[in-house]
Amino acid sequence: MIYGFPQISNAKAVKLLTGELERDKKFELIISENNYNFSFKRCKDLKDLDIPLNESVLDPVISYSEITAQDRQKVNRQHTIEFLTHFRQELTALASKYGYPAKPFNRSLYGSEFNHKLSVLVWEITQEVGMTPVNAASDGVWNFLQVIGCPSVACWRWENKEVIVRNRLIGTTRGAFATAWWRYAVLTDFGEFEYEDWIYKLSEDSIQNILERPGMRGYAPVIIPFAKRIASLQPNQKPDLVKYIRTAAIQLRIKSATNNFWYLLRKDKNADRIINDVFQAVDRILD
Repeated sequence: MIYGFPQISNAKAVKLLTGELERDKKFELIISENNYNFSFKRCKDLKDLDIPLNESVLDPVISYSEITAQDRQKVNRQHTIEFLTHFRQELTALASKYGYPAKPFNRSLYGSEFNHKLSVLVWEITQEVGMTPVNAASDGVWNFLQVIGCPSVACWRWENKEVIVRNRLIGTTRGAFATAWWRYAVLTDFGEFEYEDWIYKLSEDSIQNILERPGMRGYAPVIIPFAKRIASLQPNQKPDLVKYIRTAAIQLRIKSATNNFWYLLRKDKNADRIINDVFQAVDRILD
C-alpha cells in the first residue's frame, strides 16, 4: 500500500520533461502562437523516456503526501518503486501486443480497443494500492504516473510525428492514464459493475463527448444508461454524435431541474425511463 499518493506539480512535471531538473532532456517545448497551449516534441527514443526507478531519481522530484515519520518515508519509497515497476511492466506488456515500441501505434485499427483495455488495466493496478476518486481528481497524482510511471507508452499511443500535446502527459482532463481511469470509473459506477461488452462499442470521441459535457459526471445514476444509448446506435443510425450528445446533455440538465428528478432516480429502473424520455426529446428536436 502507498501511504498517500506521491504527486508532482504541473510546473515540476514540465521541468522534469524538459531537463530543467535532472539535466536529462527528453522533450523540446513547442509553444503555440498565443503562448498558452504547448506541446512536447520528443528528442529521445521511446525506451529512453522512462526514467530509472530508484530512490535517488525519485526523491528530488516527488513529494510524499501525508507522511512525516522517517521510517514511514522509507517504506513508502520502497512501495512506490515496487508499484511503479509493476505499473510500467503491465502497461508495456499490453502495449507490446500492439507493436510497442518498434512499430507506430495503428490508431485507425486498434485505437478504441487499446483504450478500453488500458482503462481496465489502469483501474485494476491502481485499485491494488487504494486509488480513490479523491486521489484521481488530483493533477499531481496523474503527473506522477504519466511523467514518471510510463511516459513511453503514453507517447507511443498519443503522439503524432513525435509530438505529444501537453495535456496527454500533464493533468487529468485528457491525461493518458487519467482518462483511462475515469472512463472505467464512470462507466462501471466506480467498480460496482463489470466493464461490459457494450462499453467496447463506444468510440474514444463518444466517450470524451459524454464525460466532458458540463455537469455530466455529476449524473452518476444516469450516465451508464446514457452511454448505453449511444453505444446502441447502429452504423446506419449514427447522427452527428457531437451534436447528438450535446443536445441530450442539455435535455438531461433541463429534466434534472424538475422537483421530482432525484426522487425518481432513487426508484428502481427510473434511470432507464428518464434516459428514454431524454432521447425521445432529442429525436424530436433533431428530426
